[in-house]
Amino acid sequence: MKWWLAAFLVAAAMASAQFVSWYPPGAVIINAYPINTTTFSEYYKNAAYYYVQEGLAFRGSEKERSAVMSYLYQACRYVAVEPLNVTSTECGRVYVRANIYCSSDGRSWLQLKWLSLRFAAYVSYVEVVNAAGNFTTPVGNFSGAAPAGWYLHVSTRTVVKVPPTNTSLYVEYDRLAKTLDEIRAELGRALANSTALGSLVRQLSEKVKALSEEKAKLEELLRQREQVINALNAKIQAQGDEIDNLKKKLDEALARNNALLKRMEELNKTHSAQVSQLQAKLAQLQSQLSAAKEEGSGGAGWLIPVLFIALAGIAVAFVYIRKRQSEQ
Repeated sequence: MKWWLAAFLVAAAMASAQFVSWYPPGAVIINAYPINTTTFSEYYKNAAYYYVQEGLAFRGSEKERSAVMSYLYQACRYVAVEPLNVTSTECGRVYVRANIYCSSDGRSWLQLKWLSLRFAAYVSYVEVVNAAGNFTTPVGNFSGAAPAGWYLHVSTRTVVKVPPTNTSLYVEYDRLAKTLDEIRAELGRALANSTALGSLVRQLSEKVKALSEEKAKLEELLRQREQVINALNAKIQAQGDEIDNLKKKLDEALARNNALLKRMEELNKTHSAQVSQLQAKLAQLQSQLSAAKEEGSGGAGWLIPVLFIALAGIAVAFVYIRKRQSEQ
């Protein structure tokens, strides 16, 4: 396992920044009970053992003694001793000067010397030292300082001594563990946000895909519409050209018509003059024919047929001219 992973696991294991009072690793749990305010007794292998707390004295009244003994009976269901000096007597008794530790539940241990911090009737020297962390003991809770003794780190289950054990290392572990928990929580939130973001991205991707397909369809429709428009524009252009050609032809036809009308006017004037001349000629011939009939002489008899022929010719010419005028 890599060192950083091991450190990570240790930091994670030390998530709680709390120490609980404990007994020394070299102490022995015994089946003893208090017989007075400073002494415990045990009968072991046909010998009576008396364990006396080193450096502790009781100076209280009988009433205080009774109250302390009631407390000890409750607080010392479990007893551990750290022997300092052993003395034997001829009568089979063994006196042991020791540090005595009591616990009511086996989870938090009281060093008997600390009783002076709880009861004014006790006299002992208890060193309170600065130590980083929170410390829970039967005589009170401490933060940033603790009575000298042995403690159990709640998270690592490591037994340490204060002093001289440097508890700041464990506190640093606790700080790192808390930071790690915060990072884990932030990571969890980030993962949740990432999941939501991933779902949103998928939805947006599907929407973008649908919009892209719709865009492609619209582009195809626009392309087809552009083709239709171009075809219509070409057709309109062709029709425009055809209209221009028709207008040109119409202008030419109008010009020819105007020329024909002018020519007709001239012809009408000419024909009118000819008709007038023929009418005058016809009237003259009719007059001559009437005069010839009246005379009825043999020398002028030949003139009558000639006048009829001339009159018929004039009539034919008159009819022809009128027909030509009607045709024009």
